[in-house]
Amino acid sequence: MLSNLTPVLHSLVAAFETIALAYFFGTFMKRSFSNKPVYFCVYAAYFCINLTLSLSISDVWVRGIFGVLFPFAASLIFYSGKVIRKIFLAELVLVFHLAAEPLATVLLSWASGHIFPEVPAGDVMYFIAAGLSTLIYLLAVGIVAFRQKPEKSAVAPRMYVLLCLMIGLCLLVSYGDLWIMLRSGMQTTLFNVMLSLCAYSMPVFVFYVFRRFQEHAYAETHSEILRMQLAQNEKQFELMEAHQLEIRKLKHDFSGQLITIQELAKCSSSMELNGYISGFSESTSRTLVKTVTGLLSTDAVIDAKRNQAERLRIALDIRAHAIAEIGVSPIELNNILLNTLDNAIEACALLAEDAERHIELGLKVEGGYLFVRVMNTALPVSIKDGLFPPTTKADKSAHGVGLESIAASVEKCGGIMTIEYKDGRFVFLARLCNERHA
Repeated sequence: MLSNLTPVLHSLVAAFETIALAYFFGTFMKRSFSNKPVYFCVYAAYFCINLTLSLSISDVWVRGIFGVLFPFAASLIFYSGKVIRKIFLAELVLVFHLAAEPLATVLLSWASGHIFPEVPAGDVMYFIAAGLSTLIYLLAVGIVAFRQKPEKSAVAPRMYVLLCLMIGLCLLVSYGDLWIMLRSGMQTTLFNVMLSLCAYSMPVFVFYVFRRFQEHAYAETHSEILRMQLAQNEKQFELMEAHQLEIRKLKHDFSGQLITIQELAKCSSSMELNGYISGFSESTSRTLVKTVTGLLSTDAVIDAKRNQAERLRIALDIRAHAIAEIGVSPIELNNILLNTLDNAIEACALLAEDAERHIELGLKVEGGYLFVRVMNTALPVSIKDGLFPPTTKADKSAHGVGLESIAASVEKCGGIMTIEYKDGRFVFLARLCNERHA
């Protein structure tokens, strides 16, 4: 009677194993393909092959080899990220799977007095052991994957190597304990149970070591972003102070200039007077910040970058559409503009002088959002994992050449961003929530 339930048991085990593997990988890794049916087909194939091998092949080594190879192949092919990280996660879930069966075997043999090599495949203890093994596997996956946040920073590769070695040690301890117990042909003791529990718990401990490494890496990355943003804020204040000083000087000299103009009007020719007025007007226009957004600090940033581009013979066009009132934090907006325009100027400066060196800044308020678009001509670049091309500056920490600093500001503004390179032009586009926050 029980032997008739074997296909049902194997079907349930294969289904739960498939769900656990898909849930684990989906929690800790990003998909390489946006098409969800691809992953449905992959895991459906895993379920069918796993079930077929369980039912038709008496040699457990064939199913074991498949169970080892599939997690590594799936993580490397269908998920993105560093190879060493994908190998570690595949190894981790594999150890959870492999350690569950010895633990279930030890627990039941200790509780029932069975020596498991003697238990036939259709015996009730066989069914209980298979069910308990699956339950222990699901419990391990649930412990490490439940309510885990996506990775925000990368752990150093050498740390992954250390973690992989630790996982390998866990596997050796687990199966070494089971092999010794089975070879001895003796009844399981409480010591065997405690040793197996220890071997099962070790991968969970290794996982939390991994999480501590991640948190430490995230803290370091966050500290670096804050340092870069403080440097950007300091530069913003320096720009504002410089323009304020120019305005104070202009205000101080304005009365004297009026007296000079009045005297020239009395005793000089109209040509000389017009020339003096034109020169004064040109000097004044260079001093005053051109209004683009209505935010003094942001307009100062744009004006400073426009002057920098002009000195390098780079055309910087500004297209502002429907700019009425900007509710975005000036500090975060300035950080975005400083980083993107600085990278755009740097990219254009690498082009030959006779090549097109052009930057276009677009600002538009629409539907409760502020859209920021920076487009610049550039040499061919490779956009990988959301990073800008490496900087060519001697001081590589002066600006956030990657997306970390910009992305942090975009996130604070409740926005999203994209970058692309096409037809010789690099394009940055961000959509920011245009609401004022108290």
